[in-house]
Amino acid sequence: MALKNDGTVTTWGACLQGNGIFNVATPEGLSNVTAIAAGVWHSLALRADGTVAAWGYNGDGETDVPPDATNIVAIACGSSHSLALKSDGKILCWGAEGASHDKIVSVPSDLSNIVKIAAGGGYSVAMRSNGTVRIWGDAPNWLTNVPSDATNIVEITAGGQYCLALKSDGRAVGWGADVNGSSVAPPKDLANVIAIGAGEQHRLALKSDGTVVAWGRGWGGTTVMPNGLTNVIAIAVGGYHSLALKGQKEILHHAKAWPVSPTPHNRVSLLFWLSLVVCLFIFGWMISRLFRQRGKPVC
Repeated sequence: MALKNDGTVTTWGACLQGNGIFNVATPEGLSNVTAIAAGVWHSLALRADGTVAAWGYNGDGETDVPPDATNIVAIACGSSHSLALKSDGKILCWGAEGASHDKIVSVPSDLSNIVKIAAGGGYSVAMRSNGTVRIWGDAPNWLTNVPSDATNIVEITAGGQYCLALKSDGRAVGWGADVNGSSVAPPKDLANVIAIGAGEQHRLALKSDGTVVAWGRGWGGTTVMPNGLTNVIAIAVGGYHSLALKGQKEILHHAKAWPVSPTPHNRVSLLFWLSLVVCLFIFGWMISRLFRQRGKPVC
C-alpha cells in the first residue's frame, strides 16, 4: 500500500484469511488521505478532515470504525484490531486481541498525553509526550515490561512479539523476542538512525546518510539489502517483506518470496509489445504466402 502526493492510495497484492482471498483494492472515492496503515488482513486510511476509512477482512470488527473516531491525527493496525489517536491525546481501539481473537480490545484508563501509537500482533503501544512508552493487550510480561533505557523516545513501532523504539540521539532500542525466540536487539554499532520498521522476524533502520540496515531472521532474503540501495528517504516493513522510498520517489520492494505485482502501466506496455510481435508475425506470413501464390504457374 502506498500513499500518493495527491491524497489517493495505491494497493497491490492479496489479503489471505483462512481459505478466503479478499480484495485489497481501496474503497471507491477514497481521497484526501494523509496517512495509511496496513494490518495482516485489513487496512486503514486517515483523511485530512480527521476521519478514518477501513477496509479488508472484518472477522473481529477491525474495520468497524466507531462513530466517535473524529479529529484523528494518527492510525495503526494490528493483526485483528485498529488504533486511532485523537487530537486531544486520547486513543480509540476496536477489533479483537490475542491469537484466539476472543479478547475485546480496550485502552488503559490512565493513558494520557499520547503523541504516537503502534500496534503489534495482539497488543498496542503508545508513546507519551515525555518520551516514555506504554504497552498493553495480549502480550507476555517480557514485552509489556518496557526496559529502563527506553527514554527520550521519538518513534515507536511494533512487530509480532517485540517492539522497537528510536531515541532522540539516533540510537534504537528493542525488546521482546522473535517467533523463534531470538534477540531483537539492534546491532551495537547502529547509530544516526532517523526511522525504524518492524516485521514479523526482521527489522529495518534508516540512517541519516540514506542507507538502510537490516537485522533479525532473514527468511526469504528479508535482511539482504538490494544492490545500490542508497538515497532512501522512507522505509516500511511488512511481515516478510520490506519497502524503501528513494529520493527520486522510486519505490523498491525487497522480498524473495512475494515480489510486487506488475503495475497496470507495466501490464499495458507488455501487452502492447506482445500484440505488436504477433501482428508483425501474421503480416510477414501473409506477405510470404502472397508471393508464393504469385509465383505459381497459371494453367
